Amino acid sequence: MRGCEARKPREGGRPENTMRGREARTPGEGGRPENTMRGREDRKPGEGEAIHLARDFGYVCETEFPARQVAEYLSRQHTDPSESYRRKELIHATKQITKELMDLLNQDRSPLCNTRPQHILDPSIQRHLTHFSLISHGFGSPAIVAALTAIQNFLTESLKTLGQDVPVW
Repeated sequence: MRGCEARKPREGGRPENTMRGREARTPGEGGRPENTMRGREDRKPGEGEAIHLARDFGYVCETEFPARQVAEYLSRQHTDPSESYRRKELIHATKQITKELMDLLNQDRSPLCNTRPQHILDPSIQRHLTHFSLISHGFGSPAIVAALTAIQNFLTESLKTLGQDVPVW
């Protein structure tokens, strides 16, 4: 996700981008970039906060969603060996479709924070993604990608639970 500017640590306290006592990471350290509203009077109200919220939501989905535990729990409800192969096929198909949607949303080049990135998608779809981005203040597509990432992680763990007898597409 594209940001507007770097977030600075609060005076006398821990940096604003720490979660549950974790050290703040900078973009060069593999963490997520941060942004802030400070000094950006020309930006629409709420846009910076929405972008920051989307980043935090993505981070939490990636690191804290209990994909393995959910996969193990749901696999206990489907113990019939005769449906195991079909379930693996469905999981592989779901992974493929969600990946296609994630790839499309990751190519979205909607304007953010007074930037106008060069579009790489066909204008017939970029127009709709830009509209969605504008009405969600930049939060919409990154939040969907974050949720789909959690789903992808769950599906991967589900396949591990079931075993890998089905060819990967």
